[in-house]
Amino acid sequence: MPRLAALFLLLLSLAAAAFAHGLQFTRLSLSLAATEAELRIETDPVRLLGDREVWRALLLAPPADRNARLATLAPEVLADLAPAFSPPGSPWRLVATATEPYDAAQFDAAGHVWPVAFVWRAAPPPAASGALFAVASRPEARVVFPVACTLLRPEGNGALTRWIETPGAAIRPFAVPAASAAPAANSPTEATRDETLGATIVAHLRLGFLHILPRGADHILFVLGLFFLGAGWRALAAQIGVFTLAHTTTLGLAAAGIVRVSPAVVEPLIALSIGFIALENIFRPRIGPGRLTVVFAFGLLHGLGFAGALAELELPREHFLSALLAFNVGVDFGQLAVLALAFATVGWFRARPWYRAKIAVPACSLIAATGLYWTLERVFF
Repeated sequence: MPRLAALFLLLLSLAAAAFAHGLQFTRLSLSLAATEAELRIETDPVRLLGDREVWRALLLAPPADRNARLATLAPEVLADLAPAFSPPGSPWRLVATATEPYDAAQFDAAGHVWPVAFVWRAAPPPAASGALFAVASRPEARVVFPVACTLLRPEGNGALTRWIETPGAAIRPFAVPAASAAPAANSPTEATRDETLGATIVAHLRLGFLHILPRGADHILFVLGLFFLGAGWRALAAQIGVFTLAHTTTLGLAAAGIVRVSPAVVEPLIALSIGFIALENIFRPRIGPGRLTVVFAFGLLHGLGFAGALAELELPREHFLSALLAFNVGVDFGQLAVLALAFATVGWFRARPWYRAKIAVPACSLIAATGLYWTLERVFF
C-alpha cells in the first residue's frame, strides 16, 4: 500500500506539471449592429496545431503565410463551439485573423499564452428582437476550456457573460436584443440584474475551483506540502487557515487595483515557495510560529497569483464583489478537495511508524524537485 500511495502521488505531480499553472481560457464575444453581427473567438492555437514550435514558426512567418494557415483552422474553431442564431441568420464568413507581434522573451515566459483571434461576420436574423444566440461545444473540441461567451449589447449598453467549463457543454441561449430596442445606457432591468448576479456567482465558484483542480498545479503542490508536514489535524487546520487568510487578503487588494506586482516576480516566488515548504517538511518537520509566518507570507504570494488569473477573467463591473468572493470561495473548495483526495489516498497511514520514511519524505522530495525546477524555468527560460 505505501508503494501504491507513493505511485499515486508521483502520477498526481506529473499530471499537475502537465497543466503548468494559471487559468487559461477561450474568449467568445458577439457584438451586434443593425444589419451585421460580429463574432470574435480568441484562443490558444497550440492545441489546434499540435505543437508549440509549429506556432512559433508561424509567428515568425510572413503575415500572408501565417494568415493563410490560420484560416485553415478557423472552420474547426467554429465547429468546436457551434455559435448560432435561432432563427438562423446568414452563414458566418471569416473576415480576419489577428495575433500580437512576436516577442521571443514573452513567448518563452513560463505559462504565457500567445493567442490568436478569429473574426467572423454575418447578417443576424430578420427579427432580432425575438432571436436567440447559442453556443454549444462538441465533446471532442480542442479549443482551450473554460470558454467565456459574452454578448455585447448594442450601443454600449453593457455585456452579459456565460461560461462553458468543459467540452460537450453549452450555455443557456442569450436573448438577442434589437439595436432599436436596446435599454438605456448603464441601466439594465432588475430581471437582468438578478439573472446576471446568480449566473456570476455560480460561474465564478466553478472557475475558482477549476483554478485549483485540475489547472492549478502550483497551488495543488503547495497544499500537498502543507498536508505532508506530518503534524496532527490541528496543525494542518492552522496552516490552511493562515494560508487562506493570506491569499484572500492579497487577492482582494490586487483585484481592487491597490496592489500590483509583476508576474515575472510572483511566478518564480510561488514556485520557490513550493520547494521551500517541501524541504522544510523533510529537514524541520514541526509546527510553530515560524512555520505559520512562512505559510502566511507564501499565502500572500499565492493570492497575487490568483489575482493574475482573475484579472484575465475581467470581473463584471455590476457584480464585482460578488464575483470576487465567489471565485475565492471556489478556490477554497478546490483546496479542500485536494486535502480530501490526499487523506483518501494516504491519510489512513499517517499514524503508522513507516509513514514518514516511505510516503511523506519521498512525496516531499518530489514536490521540492518540481518546485525548484519551476523556479529555475521561470527565472532563466
